Amino acid sequence: MENPLGLKISSRIKVENLIEMIKILNPYNSQGKIFLITRYGLQNVNGNLEFLCQKIKENNLNVAFICDPNHGNTKVDPITNKKVRHFDDLKNEILLTNKILVENGFFLSGLHLEATYLNITECIGGITNSIDEIDCERYTTFCDPRINLSQTIELIDSVGKALSQN
Repeated sequence: MENPLGLKISSRIKVENLIEMIKILNPYNSQGKIFLITRYGLQNVNGNLEFLCQKIKENNLNVAFICDPNHGNTKVDPITNKKVRHFDDLKNEILLTNKILVENGFFLSGLHLEATYLNITECIGGITNSIDEIDCERYTTFCDPRINLSQTIELIDSVGKALSQN
């Protein structure tokens, strides 16, 4: 088996182009070769992911899905003018992505999280880490906001519990 390929997708992708790209990159339609990394954002999962699932099934393509809830959920904090993400948006995008995949005969194969062990405040929220505003001294990213260790543990735990109840 050749190395697997991850293709990052968002609501801006033209599904027809993606289908053709998958066929080119995986001409034998091997399982485990193509991973679609969804980066829709909570507001754009509905409709987009279901449409993609339908086209994948119509073309009988073997793909696996990974959810990257970080990128599509970036906002600008009005107070600090820094990029932020909201914990509940990340969690809810993962759960909604899984729900849509299952309803369409697929399943969520993994997550991609931008996380750090540092005690930062780049992502707002979480029960065990109830950050409700950015602390500029603990905002250290040069690019994209990350979740801290406490939020990472809580996100994985809460998503795992929610998915195991279904």
